[in-house]
Amino acid sequence: MCQLHELANKRRISVTGASKLLANILYSYLGMVLSVGTMIAGWDEMGPGLYYVDSEGGRLKGTRFSVGSGSPYVYGVLDNWYDMSIEEAAELARRVFIMQHSLMESVVELLAKLSGDDVGELHYKYFPVMPSTVEQEMVEVAGEFGSC
Repeated sequence: MCQLHELANKRRISVTGASKLLANILYSYLGMVLSVGTMIAGWDEMGPGLYYVDSEGGRLKGTRFSVGSGSPYVYGVLDNWYDMSIEEAAELARRVFIMQHSLMESVVELLAKLSGDDVGELHYKYFPVMPSTVEQEMVEVAGEFGSC
């Protein structure tokens, strides 16, 4: 959608415009039990922009947001680190990434131990790989020629 805007208007969409576009799309799904909380962040002609967009198409402009199940805890961290330098912000981002990655690995490993499942197979158990239409047709055609 943002690329269509760029093609039609000969300039990139603004952060405000992108957030409004997402809000309008989500509003069109109102009542369909979506659960969305996302941040739109970027830099345009107006400078930096940050918006929070929710499932109902609500949109808030702000200077800092935390989205997701850990949001209440992250707000405490953001309050303590609000006036930070670029180097401090980069360090905070590294810490968050490492903590999130470590937590997810721990959760997956714990679930695998409790269930006795092979972690490598869990993804395919819940998200099976389905052949595309073209791949399926190729298998069918190959089967027809193989039976001659």
